[in-house]
Amino acid sequence: MDRSLGGHCLTRWDPKRGELLEKIDFPVPHVTSCCCGGERLDTLFVTTASDGVDQARFPLAGGVFQMPVGAIGLPSTPFAG
Repeated sequence: MDRSLGGHCLTRWDPKRGELLEKIDFPVPHVTSCCCGGERLDTLFVTTASDGVDQARFPLAGGVFQMPVGAIGLPSTPFAG
């Protein structure tokens, strides 16, 4: 998945063909990061930024969104220093 700062969305691309597979729109301008979580790693968590965003226009900016996905993610590797 790729986030689009200022683009209101996350995108998923086919790494071999460079083809756009999926676009998920958000009701905020700045999507900052995403990761898989939940007991089965089948929930996508998406963070957003609120810095410089009109909170009256985008009240959900700075929030964390979660959604079920049709895939199982991989566990993260802890930072080793």
